[in-house]
Amino acid sequence: MSKRSIGVTALASSMAMYAIYSQYAAVSLLLTGAAFAAGGSIEATLSLLTGFVFLGLTVLGYAVAVGLWFRRAWSWNGAVALFFVFFVANMALSVLATNFLSALLPSVGVVLALIYLQRPAVRAEITGLPDPTATSRVADGLGAAGQAH
Repeated sequence: MSKRSIGVTALASSMAMYAIYSQYAAVSLLLTGAAFAAGGSIEATLSLLTGFVFLGLTVLGYAVAVGLWFRRAWSWNGAVALFFVFFVANMALSVLATNFLSALLPSVGVVLALIYLQRPAVRAEITGLPDPTATSRVADGLGAAGQAH
């Protein structure tokens, strides 16, 4: 297997950072929900439910980060899905944020990651499928030899 590109390494690292963020959010929400659940408030219940969602995103984020690192074919689909979920979550949080830029800037990073994932060479590197935009030296050589005759 060829050496992993810097771009794919950055994607795997970004996904690991996303998983760390989700882990922090999950622990915070679960502890908050558990502390106030005895009161039976709707906020405590929502905090617990949201915490479990972030716990699931944590596990998926770490799994996709490892898949990207080792360039497993399934990790491309997982990365697209999780980066999209992260984008939607950031847009939802931007409505509630007191500082609009603090919620908007991570969304810009996610959009850039999604655009980068769509590049044919990146998709080919991660999935192991041939790059449709690359030309083969063998094909070029055969084409040149065929024209010489």
